[in-house]
Amino acid sequence: GAHVWIYDNQKWLPAIVSETVGGIITFETSYGEMITEAVVDCNRDKLVPMHSSSIDGVDDMATLGDLHEASVLYNLKIRYSTNQIYTYVGSILVSVNPYKEIPGLYTPDLIGLYRRMRLGDLPPHVFAVANEMYHFLVENNQSQCAIVSGESGAGKTEATKYILNYLTSVSYKASDGSPLTEGIVERVLVESSPILEAFGNAKTIHNNNSSRFGKFILIHFDSSGSIVGGKITDYLLEKNRIARQNAGERNYHIFYNLLAGLNDDEKQALYLKDASQFHYLSQSGCIQDDTIDDLEGYKAVMSAMQVMSFKDDEINDILQLIAGVLLIGNTTFVTSGGAQIEDESVVWQVAELLGLDPYEFTIALTQKQMNLRGEQISTPLDVQQAEDSRDSMAMSIYRHCFRYIISRINSRISVSTDHKSIGVLDIFGFENFKVNRFEQFNINYANEKLQSYFNKHIFSLEQYEYNREGIEWTDINWTDNSECLDLIERRVGIIALIDEECRFPKGTDETLLSKLYTAHSGNRYFIKPKVNQAKFGVKHYAGDIFYDVEKFLDKSRDTFRSDILALLQNSSFDFLYDLFEHVTSSNTDPKAISGNRGRKAATVVIQFRDSLLSLMETLGKANPFFIRCIKPNSMKMSDNFIPELVEDQLRYSGMLETVKIRRVGYPVRRTFGEFISRFHPLLASKDVPSKPANKCKFLLEMFNPNHQYWQIGKTKVFMKEQLTLDLEKYRMDKLNKVATLLSSNIRGYLARKWYNKVRSSAVRVQAQFRAYNCRKVFKKIVQASITIQKYEKGRRARIVFQELLQIKKLEEEKKREEERLAAERKRRELERLEQERKLKEFEELKLKLEEEERLKKEHEENERRKLEEEIMMELQRIKEKEEARKAAMLAKKKIEEEAERKKQLEREKEMQLAEEERRKQQEKELEYQKRMSDANQQGDGDLYSYVLERFESEEVSDDEESEYDEINIKESTSEYLGYEGYLSMKAGMMNNWKKRWAVLTFDNLMWFRNKQTVLKSGWLTIRGGPAATITKKQSRSRWFVLKDNVLKYKESDQDGSRTVGKIEIKSVTKLERDPTSDNSLIITTKANKAFYFSADSYEDCSQWLASLHSVMAADTFEVRKMADETSYLNSALDALDMDEITSVYSHSIASKPGSFAIITSERIYNFVADSSQLMEEWVSNIQKVKESHQLNHTGSGSEGKGWLYREMPNQGTKKKYWAILTSNGMEFYKNPEKEKLRLQSLVFNSLCSVYGPEEKVVGDNVLWAFTVYVRRQVHHFLTKFQEDSMAWVNSIQRVIDNKPRLIMPTERLINKIRDSTDEQIQEIYRINPILNYSNTLIKTPLLALSYGKSITANDKKKRNYGTIAEEAVKTFNSLLTSETVGDYLALIQNQLQKFHDIPELRDEIYCQVIKQTNIENHPDSIGNLRYWQFLACLCCTRAPSRKYQYYLKFHLQRSLKRYPQTEAAKFMEFCVTSCSKTKPREYPPSKGEIIAILGRRPILTHIFTYHNSSVKAFIDSSIVADEVVQRLRLGLGLSNTKNCYALFEKCGSIYRAIDGRTVMTDIIAKFEIYRNRGIGEGTNRWQIFFKPYCYIDVKSISCIAEEYLIFEQAHESVINGYFLNSEPTLVRLAALHQQFNYGDYFAGAWISNLEEIYPVKKAVDVPIKIEDHLSKLKSSHGFGSLGASFRKQSKINKPDENVNINFQEMKEDEKSAIKSSIIEKWKQLKGMSEDTALQQYMDIIRTWPGSSATVFDVKVIGGGFAVTKVWLAIGYDNITIYKRGESVALSTMEYSGISWSGIESNNQYMITIDKNKSITFETTQVAEIAKLIKVCRELRRKRTSQLM
Repeated sequence: GAHVWIYDNQKWLPAIVSETVGGIITFETSYGEMITEAVVDCNRDKLVPMHSSSIDGVDDMATLGDLHEASVLYNLKIRYSTNQIYTYVGSILVSVNPYKEIPGLYTPDLIGLYRRMRLGDLPPHVFAVANEMYHFLVENNQSQCAIVSGESGAGKTEATKYILNYLTSVSYKASDGSPLTEGIVERVLVESSPILEAFGNAKTIHNNNSSRFGKFILIHFDSSGSIVGGKITDYLLEKNRIARQNAGERNYHIFYNLLAGLNDDEKQALYLKDASQFHYLSQSGCIQDDTIDDLEGYKAVMSAMQVMSFKDDEINDILQLIAGVLLIGNTTFVTSGGAQIEDESVVWQVAELLGLDPYEFTIALTQKQMNLRGEQISTPLDVQQAEDSRDSMAMSIYRHCFRYIISRINSRISVSTDHKSIGVLDIFGFENFKVNRFEQFNINYANEKLQSYFNKHIFSLEQYEYNREGIEWTDINWTDNSECLDLIERRVGIIALIDEECRFPKGTDETLLSKLYTAHSGNRYFIKPKVNQAKFGVKHYAGDIFYDVEKFLDKSRDTFRSDILALLQNSSFDFLYDLFEHVTSSNTDPKAISGNRGRKAATVVIQFRDSLLSLMETLGKANPFFIRCIKPNSMKMSDNFIPELVEDQLRYSGMLETVKIRRVGYPVRRTFGEFISRFHPLLASKDVPSKPANKCKFLLEMFNPNHQYWQIGKTKVFMKEQLTLDLEKYRMDKLNKVATLLSSNIRGYLARKWYNKVRSSAVRVQAQFRAYNCRKVFKKIVQASITIQKYEKGRRARIVFQELLQIKKLEEEKKREEERLAAERKRRELERLEQERKLKEFEELKLKLEEEERLKKEHEENERRKLEEEIMMELQRIKEKEEARKAAMLAKKKIEEEAERKKQLEREKEMQLAEEERRKQQEKELEYQKRMSDANQQGDGDLYSYVLERFESEEVSDDEESEYDEINIKESTSEYLGYEGYLSMKAGMMNNWKKRWAVLTFDNLMWFRNKQTVLKSGWLTIRGGPAATITKKQSRSRWFVLKDNVLKYKESDQDGSRTVGKIEIKSVTKLERDPTSDNSLIITTKANKAFYFSADSYEDCSQWLASLHSVMAADTFEVRKMADETSYLNSALDALDMDEITSVYSHSIASKPGSFAIITSERIYNFVADSSQLMEEWVSNIQKVKESHQLNHTGSGSEGKGWLYREMPNQGTKKKYWAILTSNGMEFYKNPEKEKLRLQSLVFNSLCSVYGPEEKVVGDNVLWAFTVYVRRQVHHFLTKFQEDSMAWVNSIQRVIDNKPRLIMPTERLINKIRDSTDEQIQEIYRINPILNYSNTLIKTPLLALSYGKSITANDKKKRNYGTIAEEAVKTFNSLLTSETVGDYLALIQNQLQKFHDIPELRDEIYCQVIKQTNIENHPDSIGNLRYWQFLACLCCTRAPSRKYQYYLKFHLQRSLKRYPQTEAAKFMEFCVTSCSKTKPREYPPSKGEIIAILGRRPILTHIFTYHNSSVKAFIDSSIVADEVVQRLRLGLGLSNTKNCYALFEKCGSIYRAIDGRTVMTDIIAKFEIYRNRGIGEGTNRWQIFFKPYCYIDVKSISCIAEEYLIFEQAHESVINGYFLNSEPTLVRLAALHQQFNYGDYFAGAWISNLEEIYPVKKAVDVPIKIEDHLSKLKSSHGFGSLGASFRKQSKINKPDENVNINFQEMKEDEKSAIKSSIIEKWKQLKGMSEDTALQQYMDIIRTWPGSSATVFDVKVIGGGFAVTKVWLAIGYDNITIYKRGESVALSTMEYSGISWSGIESNNQYMITIDKNKSITFETTQVAEIAKLIKVCRELRRKRTSQLM
């Protein structure tokens, strides 16, 4: 029965002696084995007694008496068998996964129990480690971390969850002492686990809940120990699991949870079925797992999302996205000329769920699109490539959804301030599968790195510390994996080679493997397989692993095709769009990297390495705790302990060495000061040494005299954990005793104090009570006395009262009688006086009337006499004025001649003076430059003194003018800083002083003539006066200024110029455009005085009109607001950019205390402020802005340099400069040697543009020009060579692209609105008027628009647009006139045309209209309704970009809530509906469509068919042609037909097929353009025509309507001469047609128009004209039994091979003969029914072999045919080539034999057969040929899928 260790099979085993018989001992091992040994063979090397500590097991394996692998393994087994799964190795926790629930192991009571204890006080538990981390953080204020490691399936995720549960519980209790219930942050941390497990965990071979991503959970604590926030970081989600899993594994839990949790209706809405019907879930063969409850998982996820504050819409969006990913996997492909979708229903389901266009989705999966030299090229994919594209899309969608979920969780627990934290690392365990791929390599690399960290912390640092402190110590050997890490991550390691090969254009997995073999074949940690396989091996710390390199590079590149990304970014599903809004494709062509402005994105392996290094850095800053998870078996069975498996895990994890070092080592160490400070209570009553080391030694010897558990180092005390725990216990006992003594004394003191207080209070209460009783008795006596007195006094008072009352009654009666008599007397007197007054008034009125009559007669006589005198005087005045005018004209003529002569003399004199002044100026400039150069060499001191010297010699004069005032105006759009004031300034060397209003902004210093308060100013020509006296002789050009409510006009724009007149705007009664001139307007005042104004341009006139309208409609406050908005824009005299300023100095001059100077590279600017204090403020502010500008615009050196010609368009000259391109802009110098003296500079930002190069002829030279647009300026440059120009353009564009994107206030506010609450949004609108309606003209766009022009609009449309920013301003200012404009419809059409032509303006125009519709009052005013009408037109034309689409929808919903029952609300609802259905348009809306939109009604159009019959169709701006075709098919009973029908554009004989995805309103708009341009065939009008497109089965007729359509199409081909046959046959066809339409022949019947039933053209020979303009408009489709290309022949005669075929009209006698023949034949058909006639007609038509094909007239230019002019017949079954005019086929091509077909050029089409033979055709109908072949292939593919 003795317990022993027996050595057997090269290892020690625990055993019990079962029996001893005959010198043979039988042992039974603890693992169930029986071993027998002879007694003579048993020795110390074979048999060892077991230490008592190993028999029953210990909590801490560092205390084992037997220290070897077997004892550690046996200890774990003993504890595992008794459900004790946790064991210590010092402070390291070892956890063995039980694969079952252990009752009572994680109860809340247990959390409370461990919270009160420290590590080692209770049995080992994960709660103990979490508690120790928590106490270390609180007590030492140091961050902690727990590293949970182990193989997959070892229980890491569960351990992490329990750590989080414990920390959240104790944290919340620490915060307020409440019961153990979690707070908000704590609940989020706990509830995040179900979500992360559902989306990131899956069943694998080793683990039913394996984490397929790594996570590092960082929990932040405040000083009180409460959780304040956290962050979750994920690492390397295994996205490949979405598309494929190994046998026996499952996909991510969320997919199965979703299918188990949704009800049938919810599944049906998401097109979900059973899991077995999804490719992504069923391919591994494992769908169900009895140990996993998917329904409970779904409920847990939904509950957790509610805790996370996920909105219902968000949850639905996520589930919809997950369903879409599943359905993507069900998209299957077949081979048919490349990969084709097998089941289109799946495509439509995916498209509906993910908001994708089904057609674009199909193209993205089956074709690869790329741009080649500016042209988009589509390449068909094979089935494997298509499946890869499908899987790539699904994986990317899921990965971004997973990242979004983590970001949402982090947003709930994020914290801004820095706190100490506890981090828990749960990262993927070590993996070794049958086939290990890229994911396993990264996972094992991470585990290798963590093992290195463990080794470093436990072994390396431990032993280094002992050696450094001089501790007696014997080094322990341990497994070091640093060489393995070097192999993986060193400079030329595996990771570096993978990254390098990813960046090579032709890098493949094979080349990678070759490089690995070459570079590391000699490394002992690198394994090259013996058999030639695509693998390599690595000797990891956990064992040898081989990796399959298949798709290593693809996964590391993480390529995502740009066309697929564009498809997802165009999704109408907002959630999907938000996920991919800022995603960029990493699929960059490696060849283009050098030309790209930025560095290519890091590969996945590099990103993972960097994130892992960052993680290790974070762990290195915290105090680590290690939890080693052990997997007892590989079958995931409970109570099954496999020693070999556990032993391997213990060995490679270094646990044995850990046990040794924890046992022999000293894990607890403290400096002398810390040790004494901690344990000084134990020395309180002892005589201790003074030195710290001796003091520490003295104390330790008290408790451990034999030095067994401690040592003294040079600076620290080293102790074993047991001694530390004892010292802590003694310390706590000592402190408890002292605390008990103190508390007892304090309690006694408090008790005595309380007793004395109670006693004194009792005495006071007694005294008060006695006094209260005495007062009570006294009050009763007093109350009784008062009561007696009261009754007696009352009795006496009542007697007196009765006597007085009687006396008062007698007096009142007497008084009433007297008052009655007085009133009677007064009444009589008033009646007498009234009679006298009336008599007097009558007399006075009579006298007044007589006097007025007399005065009226006198006045009339005086007026008549005065009028006669004025008429005579006016006649005399006119006569004198005419005579004076004639005399003045003669005198003026003489004066003008004399003045002209004097002016000529003065001009010559001024030229001489100017030349002399220029020469002096040049001398001064040269002197200045010399002084500047000397100053630069000597330092700033001399320059400063020179400036002072120049400055002191000047005097300030406010009245002096200077030539500096004539400098061209620089407009500034800089952000306003708010510092401004008057400054006296002087610029240059000879300029005079002038007082100016200066404004400092963040980008420049501007100055003005005066403070800006005017609304608008400019030159206008005025004619004014009474309307009847206006003449052209009264015209004058005046300077107009609109300020407040007054429009003044002056003689000039100079300061102080005389005001000629003014107009009060409030007195204006009428304001309108002059109908005789576009540039004029008329103002009529209340005095019936009309003023005629003429501007220089239509735009200027529109701006004046809008400004005047705005003032007329505004009150005083609004006018003042308008003035503020227009300040500091377009009116600055000049400005200095911050980058032009070299330095700023203040002058120390007593006479000018407020003086300072600004020095630039070109000149010195001197300024004088009103005081020294203001001067200091100016200098300080300018310096601050300059420093800030330099920080924001610091470059990184020169980007390029060279000579450039700068063109001066206004001067007609060009100058040569030495140009340097920097990261901030361009700088110009005279030559390279003088780069210190900069002449000029251009500053770039993200809105600048560069265009070119373009060839330009200058004189006899050919130069290459390019144009640079900067803020408010355009610069033209020239180079001699195209290469130089192209290099400049590319470099400039690269600098512009590298600039940070400017964000305008409107865009910033829109972004802010999206993340704000309703109250915050209301406040945003209140304090930001830029979002609200404004009747003021704008000067700059609302959004950040490019300074350049739109190349698309100007090159293709030829509309001569200005820059994009200019057009934006024009649009807004034009819309301001919408309320008063006459032709509002024309205004809408013009703006919609611009909206369509310039894509860059679309978001801007939307923002403008949204701004103008955001009105506070009067929503149904005319102006507001017109803005809403325009917004409705925009919504029907094209939706804004997704960012502003959200803003638009928000605005519409907000407006509907504000004004629900209004007329404007109807337009709001219309916009909401239209915006959701809008499709991309090719044309802007037509006039008819705009009218329909304004009326919010559908558009009525007519769809025509044969015999000019038509049907009415109501369409809107979102209806496409396919929808109309489906309606017509249903209406005509064609729903069951097999043949294909389509709509056509028809004009006479012109037919063009309409693509099914074309928006119908585009066709209407196109027809309107055709009518305006006169495009068409004669006088025929354009129609939308319905007829057959492609025949699949012409014999199977579904209904009468189809039979009729086929018959009429065949007849149309016959009468146009496309049916080749004899004349009798054609006559019979005509007779059959008559019989069908009219029945039997009747008397008098005649054929009035032969062309309707018989081909009247004859074939003649004419040369071919391929580029004929009309032929480009015509379609060659016959679309029926005959081809449209047969139109060029009417006879069956064989044409000459060298000529084309055209037609010529018959002569009249020939027509008469044909008519007679038809009549005769018609008579013979008497009695034939309609059906029989139709049948015989079609039987004749079908004799043509190509009756079911569409024929094109083409020319063969390559392919080996003897003839060149042929017919190409394209049918459903095949493609056939006929010689023109013959019915025998030259060649027939089956679709299955065509390997490729496509457009070669504008008029060439190629068909490749069997990959070795190509035929090239020349025709103008290549697009129609390509379209028809594509339709036939698609129909065949659908047909094949249905049959399958």
